Amino acid sequence: MSSSTDSRDVQRGGCNCPQCDCGQYDGGTEGRKCNHCGHPPGKHVNMNTGIASLAPTTTSFLPSYPIQDGYSPQFTTHSAPDQSTMSMSPQGAVQPRPSQLRSPFKRPRPTTASPPALRSPAPRLALALPLDQQCKLSGCSRRRYTEGGRVHDCCGKTHATEYAKQNCHITSELQCKTPGCYKQRYPNRQGGHFDYCAKYCRDSGGKPQGSMLASASMPDMALTGGYGICQFPQCGRQKYCDPANGRVHDFCGRSHAYRARVEGITTAVNIRVATAQELSTIAGKFKQSWASAKGACPAVSFVYIISNSQLTQRWTTYRSGLQKKDVEEYYHGTKLTCNITATSTLCNDQNCGACGISNTGLDRRYIRKNINYQRFGHGFYLAPNSSKCHDYTQGCSSYRAMLLFDVCPGNKYNLKKNNEKLTGPPQGFDSVYGQTGGGNLNYEELVVYNADAALPKCIIVYQKDGEGKIAK
Repeated sequence: MSSSTDSRDVQRGGCNCPQCDCGQYDGGTEGRKCNHCGHPPGKHVNMNTGIASLAPTTTSFLPSYPIQDGYSPQFTTHSAPDQSTMSMSPQGAVQPRPSQLRSPFKRPRPTTASPPALRSPAPRLALALPLDQQCKLSGCSRRRYTEGGRVHDCCGKTHATEYAKQNCHITSELQCKTPGCYKQRYPNRQGGHFDYCAKYCRDSGGKPQGSMLASASMPDMALTGGYGICQFPQCGRQKYCDPANGRVHDFCGRSHAYRARVEGITTAVNIRVATAQELSTIAGKFKQSWASAKGACPAVSFVYIISNSQLTQRWTTYRSGLQKKDVEEYYHGTKLTCNITATSTLCNDQNCGACGISNTGLDRRYIRKNINYQRFGHGFYLAPNSSKCHDYTQGCSSYRAMLLFDVCPGNKYNLKKNNEKLTGPPQGFDSVYGQTGGGNLNYEELVVYNADAALPKCIIVYQKDGEGKIAK
């Protein structure tokens, strides 16, 4: 039996769906979808109120409220209805379409006015500094750098170097020896001048530092525009330069350096086990230079030949600037912390002097690290006697290590008595040579103050006095 009421006992009329010709709701016995058009009751006119349903196409999200007698909700329309936007109910009442109605339970959305335009801040006026406070480099108007109450000529080191280069009126005899530095050498008490302009350049050992590195003469800097290409295969990045000491490493970083060591990739620094003939020659020199007062000479167990292209380049450059270009062999005792006899490779331990010097050469940062007393001041000490250098070695795994250097002493300044205040050789000399006989020395020794003067040639490994600490 058909019925015109839905499941909620609401009297329904014609369907309001577009293109639907259903004129009367037929809910059947359950009062659900219309048997004529198949649309739900919410799509048909509510005969109790005489208006069309507000339900959307899907289930309505509006709550259902009971309709009281005499209640007539008010609806607002966007515009005055016309015949094209109106529909006729079965009773003949003109009803607006659902799209024209607003819910009585929903507040009208307020009209939002466009936000006011933001006012842009007034531009700040750049106040020009007085000329006596501006950087002296042409084209720079920044403030001069102040340090400890002293006002420098420029805003920083980069502009200071460029300004000094443009206004350099110092002769080459009075110019600082550090490449890229155009300052005058610092005067000494004897009326002459030191080799460097200040401690900064002196402690660098003549190595270019900071912005001066751009003027350093290195094999592949001109091609790469920097410090060279990382030697790891298929890596195009530049080599890493340590700002603390100016050392240019073989790789761009620690990752490639570690992988190269694990994978056995050869670099600018290589070592190899000496041949039988090389071992016999070096062991013979080692034994011949050993003083009998130190006891029996130990037997040389291993010799590792060092090949370092970067140190060789720096050593060659230093040698070319000397008047006397003689090359002499000297020993240097140092610390051994790795088991080089088992690996036959250089380690990366910063405390291992044998491997560290083979990698980067002599370094001023390690001066007086183990020995506080230095007879001829702040420099690098070498000796022609292997027995003297043994006193300054430290061992590992019952072995000790000593390095043999090719040294360019240049013009030696001979001394027999101590002079601890020396920071470099006297003017006109390149090194200091301590002589025996009537002085404070029992064994001769050579002191160079530039790390590039000594090139590590080989590592001599021997056994004596166990591991221990410094033999002396």
